[in-house]
Amino acid sequence: MTLKISYQLAAVWRFLYINGLLALRRQTTILISISLAPFTFIYFLYLVSPRSELPFGIVGAIVFTTVFTGNAMLNDAAYFRLEHHIQELYVASPINAISYVSGLAFSELAFTLPPLAFLFIIMELTIHASAVQLAVLAGIVLLTWAMATSLGFMISSFFREFREIWPIASLVFNTISIIPPVFYPVTVIPVSIRWLAYAAPTTYSALLADSTLGLLKDSSPALYLAGLVVSTLIFIAIASVFTRWREK
Repeated sequence: MTLKISYQLAAVWRFLYINGLLALRRQTTILISISLAPFTFIYFLYLVSPRSELPFGIVGAIVFTTVFTGNAMLNDAAYFRLEHHIQELYVASPINAISYVSGLAFSELAFTLPPLAFLFIIMELTIHASAVQLAVLAGIVLLTWAMATSLGFMISSFFREFREIWPIASLVFNTISIIPPVFYPVTVIPVSIRWLAYAAPTTYSALLADSTLGLLKDSSPALYLAGLVVSTLIFIAIASVFTRWREK
């Protein structure tokens, strides 16, 4: 049993290294691509919005960057399955589906850690968060990463042609990262239609982070946490139903 677990963990590490750490070292320009959008949003918020709204922009940049792992997960999972048939090689090996998906998800996280670390530094210089708040925010990042990568893998399981991947991935993840109250406070949305914002899982990530930093006066952190966890479990459940790992 111990040998089997160690074998699966080794497989996760190899996938993380090859698709994450090694790729990051060879393609450092990807860091610029990942960082460009969130830092651009912060810059424009700094120029046009009151200084009191800047913390919401920083939180939004952290959520946006973390959600990017889902976009990358969608592209890589579909690309490996449709173009290179790598998933079929893993299916024929002793590696199970959990190890394959986990290794792929961790490799996507590796690309976002450098910009996330820089965003945390900016947040600390701007908001002066406590150690406890930083620890909670790190946990929110991990939950958001789990949600985004599970969503990305779920959507990738529906693709049958490679050419469909990029436009749909960009549409889905840009929509849930920009339109919901991620970069701005939820209170600016009229109460009559505010319920629409809660249809996006990223809303729960942003509101949970805003609540942790004390940016929201009337908030329900337990509700936001529940929404984020339930969204993640739903995506995992759908992906497990529509993704066939081995022939029965």
